[in-house]
Amino acid sequence: MDDNINSTLYNDIFNMGIAVTKYRHTKGQIQDNAIEALLYDPLFCQRVERNSKGKGSYRRKDKHAKGGNWEASELETVI
Repeated sequence: MDDNINSTLYNDIFNMGIAVTKYRHTKGQIQDNAIEALLYDPLFCQRVERNSKGKGSYRRKDKHAKGGNWEASELETVI
C-alpha cells in the first residue's frame, strides 16, 4: 500500500511539471507520511555556514594545510 501511495504522489508531482528525481532516503521503510519522513532525513538537515569575513570567521585549521611552511625553507637559506 505504501508503494501505491508513493507512486501516486510521484505521478501527481510529475504531472504538475515539477522535475523530480528519485532519492534514496535513510529512514528505512516509510510507513505513514512520506513528506514528513524526508524532512527529518540528512538531506534537509540544517547546516552551519561559517563566516568568511568578520565575526566568527577565524579558523584554527587552514584551508590548505598540506602545503607546509610557505616561507623560505632551511635548504634555500644562504649563510
